[in-house]
Amino acid sequence: MKITALSPDKLKLVLENLKLSLRLVLSELGDDANGREGGYFRLFSSIGYRLFEQMCCLVGSVEPDKIKKYEELSAEKAIRAHKKGHVSSWVSRDPGNLKFGGAIHAGGDLFMSFSGLPEKGDEALMLVVAHRIGVISMRDVSTIVKISHNDVARRCFQRMGKFADERSSV
Repeated sequence: MKITALSPDKLKLVLENLKLSLRLVLSELGDDANGREGGYFRLFSSIGYRLFEQMCCLVGSVEPDKIKKYEELSAEKAIRAHKKGHVSSWVSRDPGNLKFGGAIHAGGDLFMSFSGLPEKGDEALMLVVAHRIGVISMRDVSTIVKISHNDVARRCFQRMGKFADERSSV
């Protein structure tokens, strides 16, 4: 089996949407962001039991002393979701052991992960980016949001015009 790297155009689209989507998520988090304004993003492709990193970068503003922590947590989330075959790292979260939500299976062989915002913000950002670049459907978004009861993601998608109101399916 071979891994097909994302095209430069698709990687550029990911970066553009990370910045745009971060503003949306921060707006929906409001004071719940606790002053956090960014974090560490990772994009992986998988073949069987192995993950291959296609992209990693800092997004937004991050305190220098937090970078290593966010870098490590973003990797752990994606690796855990992949190993366990989960659609979201939320399924196997264990905050007492520093295992958080924030990674998603973004369709096909892709996994996306973020660390730096409050947990639901991390996951909301990945869902918004993955949907905007066309790698997951609203059905996938709905499944993950129901698992995590992610009100931040729900509000983001409502603001994007994907859901009419709070009573919608997500």
